[in-house]
Amino acid sequence: MHHPAVACKATTWWAQSVPHPPSKELKDTLYNAAFHDGAHGLHASTGMAIVTTGNRFTFARVLQKFLHGLKSSLDGDLSNHAVVVGMNKGAKSICDGLRARYNHHCVLSASWIAHETEEELGSAWHVAAELHKLELILNVLTSGYSVLYMEPDATVFRNPMLHLLSLQADIALPDSLCTVTIDNKTLSANRPLRQDANLIFTRATPPAVRFTNEWISILKHDIKRLENASRHDQAVFNTVLGPQILRDFSENAPSVRLHGLSQDRFPSWCAGPCGCIGKTSVPPLSWRHTDDPETGVSEGTLECPDEVMDQWLVYRFGCTRSTAEKETVMDICLAMLEDAAPIDTSITSGI
Repeated sequence: MHHPAVACKATTWWAQSVPHPPSKELKDTLYNAAFHDGAHGLHASTGMAIVTTGNRFTFARVLQKFLHGLKSSLDGDLSNHAVVVGMNKGAKSICDGLRARYNHHCVLSASWIAHETEEELGSAWHVAAELHKLELILNVLTSGYSVLYMEPDATVFRNPMLHLLSLQADIALPDSLCTVTIDNKTLSANRPLRQDANLIFTRATPPAVRFTNEWISILKHDIKRLENASRHDQAVFNTVLGPQILRDFSENAPSVRLHGLSQDRFPSWCAGPCGCIGKTSVPPLSWRHTDDPETGVSEGTLECPDEVMDQWLVYRFGCTRSTAEKETVMDICLAMLEDAAPIDTSITSGI
């Protein structure tokens, strides 16, 4: 039975008035990820980290697939740029166990003190995780690094870092609507915002820091005002903060540069065939699966023309109906990468 008093008490740690500062461990790890070749490689560094976070249940199912996509990227091994933040010791342990195979960096969150799973708090757990994510992004920015935050249920096909850093943008999120657009078009006041917050690029600039701070403040205000009926971070961006910035932009007083990332470059399974539309008229997507009572989804097919796949940077699966489906579609995408090695799941068996 759900007890409102317990849920209300749980809001105290994720509605603190001041964001948690970055720990020394996180600062040291960010340096190693952004400048992974050490002092001798500073001239070639991007000054940017790829960051993800999750609990042990999420990491047990998809973290290795996420890291495998980074390592098997068509542009080479990107896992040395990855900072994986475990919400709890179990997640950190899984992250550490994978380091023998990948070149990523593991950090234990210094600010997550929530319940282990979403089942214990319902939607409040998700809002808490979103606030934790935004504070993590703020920690990276205030440490002096640009950041690409991704949920771990994503497959990296090609290096997105140089592409994102080339944009005239302080913050960029992918469009969630299935529309073929000119990639990275500056968002304007005459179009509704339909951005997806499971991937966020933020440049280390003062406007981006202020923007992220404001995003966190609105979420915390919601939490205190609405108790556990607060809006998710994506809704706050699309309905409150983003439109406010765009109104300033239309008055020639932009406080932050917002960009939308199109489905051509950052396709989403959530948009159905949009991830395969590109600029062709080829019937884009074929997905079939068989449900096994014991193992869940056991078979699937994703078909896209080569000229469309050639544009992909990151493919995302945030809206898949089940963990089994998520895992299967990620495996299909990994199989598309050149020389993709088999996934070793022994490290997470029994979790």
